[in-house]
Amino acid sequence: MRKTGFVIFAVILVFMLGGCTESLSPIFSSADKRVQAQEKLSEIKELIKKEEFDKAFEESKSIVNSKYLTEDELNAIVVMFQNEDRFEEGLYLLNVLLLRDKNNDSTLNNLSWAYHMINKNESANLFADRALAISSNSKYQFSNKANALRGLGKYEEAIEYYDKALAIAPDFSEAVWGKAMTYDDLEDYARSLEFFIKYRELKPDDEKSTRYYITSCYRQLGQLNNAIEEYESFYEQDKNDTSPLYSIAYIYYQEEEHDKALEYFDKILGVEPDDAWAYYGMVDCYAKTDRMDEAISAMKKATEIDPYVLYEMYYLDEADKIMSHKDFVTLFQ
Repeated sequence: MRKTGFVIFAVILVFMLGGCTESLSPIFSSADKRVQAQEKLSEIKELIKKEEFDKAFEESKSIVNSKYLTEDELNAIVVMFQNEDRFEEGLYLLNVLLLRDKNNDSTLNNLSWAYHMINKNESANLFADRALAISSNSKYQFSNKANALRGLGKYEEAIEYYDKALAIAPDFSEAVWGKAMTYDDLEDYARSLEFFIKYRELKPDDEKSTRYYITSCYRQLGQLNNAIEEYESFYEQDKNDTSPLYSIAYIYYQEEEHDKALEYFDKILGVEPDDAWAYYGMVDCYAKTDRMDEAISAMKKATEIDPYVLYEMYYLDEADKIMSHKDFVTLFQ
């Protein structure tokens, strides 16, 4: 009896194990494919980081319809392409994802952002509205809507939506940047400056993005000393970059402080002794202060370094005065 029971039990056990193996096989297979898809996803991310965009795009096309990856996982790849300004690749993938799920808010938001970035703001606005219809409590959705409105020239409405995003997250840098740009579009330079400075405080690592706008706002507001302080600060960060010195020189030139302008052109030459355009800038400053011998000497040095400068001389304010000088005629006939 005990032996018979054991045999029956063994038969049942074999049957159960065989059945389990058969039924679990598809589950294990799906798990393997999910792992493979994840590995492919990681490979694509690495390719994008290495800026191998074409290869990354081809690999992305091969998995964009994979049932083993979610829309959100695939949208993460889209965002990586977009962050590298590869909007065509991103839009291709997004439109495939839209066919998979027309109500996925990540896809809709990324479509709105991508169309805004290629200046197709009617489409950006359409997808922003579709995302908001699904859920209207996301800072990204409000900010994308605002971006589209700004692109359409609806500035006051854009500010309202940036404010909605900031009501959810007061330090949301994308919305702060958007408000700064919108006020700049409105030529409200005081408010624009306020938000550009706030953005710089929030994103110090992205300080270069604000340089032009902050100094431009100061110049528009007539706060030239503040603009010069900003340019001096930029130069201190990288003393091989002479562009801030050029900006200061031209501020002084426009303010007719020609000696100060000359001082900064001279600083440029201290960094780049063969900078023909620094000499070119000096020419007009010397001519405006009736230092004609020095003006001709600076023009001579400029053209020795880069002969093309001579053709640009006609754009100088004092071109006629310079060309009528006896030494100019002798040197440049």
